[in-house]
Amino acid sequence: MGKKNVKKTETVSNKKIEKIAPKKVEKESFFNKVVIWLKKFFSNRVNLIITLIVLIIIIGVILFFTLRKKDDKFALNELYNYFPEDVRKIYSNLVSVGCNGDLHFNIEVGKGKVDVDKIDRNNLIDYMFSYLDKNDFLVDKMDDNVFRKAEKELFDADLDLINDIKNYNYGEYTYNLSAGKVTRKKNQCETVEKVPVLHLYGYSGTKELSIDVNVAYLKDGVLYDYNDKMLGEYDGDVTKLPKLTSDVSYYRLNYVNKNGNLKLTSIEWKNKS
Repeated sequence: MGKKNVKKTETVSNKKIEKIAPKKVEKESFFNKVVIWLKKFFSNRVNLIITLIVLIIIIGVILFFTLRKKDDKFALNELYNYFPEDVRKIYSNLVSVGCNGDLHFNIEVGKGKVDVDKIDRNNLIDYMFSYLDKNDFLVDKMDDNVFRKAEKELFDADLDLINDIKNYNYGEYTYNLSAGKVTRKKNQCETVEKVPVLHLYGYSGTKELSIDVNVAYLKDGVLYDYNDKMLGEYDGDVTKLPKLTSDVSYYRLNYVNKNGNLKLTSIEWKNKS
């Protein structure tokens, strides 16, 4: 008899067959996508140039508004816009000084020029502090060199005003010099009965500059000249000052330009008639 063809069958063991899951393809992170996009974007020279131009414009705008904000304390009424910037900045040092209005100098009317080293030192310290205030130098603790440098820039004389800063009141603070440092403590504003009011009305010269400032005072809402002549009611609207102070006496402040700094040399209080 012939042999029967026997079909062989493969048996599978009863062991549990574990399926091997396919490896998951990790998705690219958002950061990687951004990096790839940027590389591709900036590989184009035109895109790079446009981006640089935009950045320069943005930086310029930021600087413009930053410097403008810092210069806000020099901002005067539009009435004075036709004066040169140097004249306006000098005038800014004379107005809104501390809590007591504008700056009044203790000199006599009609007595001629008074050299800066002969002017009341307290007036000069007020002038210096007004300058420092409007340039954001005044803080709770300062090196005395801040004041020495300001004095050198502002006055055409060696005055050593720093040594007079003892229990000096400016604005809402009292200032003192000790061990080469000027510190301040909070204090109440001093008030005065007659509040000085100035009005810039003229200037002449460039290297040797003179500016003319009308002088009056305010009491109980009424403006007077320093002969106590009533000029009219004044509510703080500076556009009224040209008319109100047209006939009053005025300060002539004289400056010399040295190394780019306009330094005060003398002051004269003059009559217009």
